[in-house]
Amino acid sequence: MSSRTRALLAVDDQIAVVEGDIRAPAAVLADPALTALIDFRKPVCVVLASVLHFLPAQQAEAVVAVFREQMSAGSYLVISAGTSTGTDPELIRCLQAAYAGVAPVIGRTETEIASWFDGLLLARPGLTDVWAWRDGHRGRTDRPSQLRARFLAGVARKPASAAPWRP
Repeated sequence: MSSRTRALLAVDDQIAVVEGDIRAPAAVLADPALTALIDFRKPVCVVLASVLHFLPAQQAEAVVAVFREQMSAGSYLVISAGTSTGTDPELIRCLQAAYAGVAPVIGRTETEIASWFDGLLLARPGLTDVWAWRDGHRGRTDRPSQLRARFLAGVARKPASAAPWRP
């Protein structure tokens, strides 16, 4: 734990540190430090930023499913992940070599990443490149030409009904 984290914990009882493994989401969600502060019966926001592309497909799907199921209606899920759709295949191979023995690097298709939001209401602009994501603002629409990698991001709300709207 960093000195900054220790300092925050010392002055604010509304901050907790949960040490866990994303591959075991039920254990993370059951951690007493988390359950003392966050009530999943009320709307929450779960952020899975730049982590799911380090998990094999079945693990990533299971992690998202556990969090999605635990979230109450009105909660938000934020996901960003590297995608193989539009990413230089040589870059993916280089990343896989660099992380070999540490973690897999999985480039999922845009369709596979979109499926993590099944049953949820995607906020505009939907699933899009992270550099282009703007909530209700007119932003840049042309992809920077020097990019060799694509990261997609989406923000979605869990609806109260079982019939989700899909863009």
